[in-house]
Amino acid sequence: MHKYMTVKMPDGSVFGVPVEMVARNRAAHYAHEFNGDIERSLKEDTIPLFESDDYEIHDWAANNMNWSDFDGHQVKISDAPQPDFEDAWLNGERIFIDEIPEDHPVTQPIAPECDFLCSMAEQELIG
Repeated sequence: MHKYMTVKMPDGSVFGVPVEMVARNRAAHYAHEFNGDIERSLKEDTIPLFESDDYEIHDWAANNMNWSDFDGHQVKISDAPQPDFEDAWLNGERIFIDEIPEDHPVTQPIAPECDFLCSMAEQELIG
């Protein structure tokens, strides 16, 4: 049986969760079919099932467990990839705003000096 099932998170990082925890969770659920014996349920039913088809591991975990069930047992396999700023510059979504919200941190909080376009906008406001 595999040791870990990996999960790719929305930010691109990858975490592993112990397959044994998934197996024990399933075995406990079906223990009533083995006179309440979780170990027997694990050995005679869950482990053979999980060894026969990886999808069964995923299916049980996704449909019967929560991320919090693995609390403290998740292992970070890889960090999120660094963003490709050049690609984002060329292909990213673009919107236009007139000011930065006060509660939003900025990387360069000092506004640039007023240039030609800025002075034209000021003249429109005055005139």
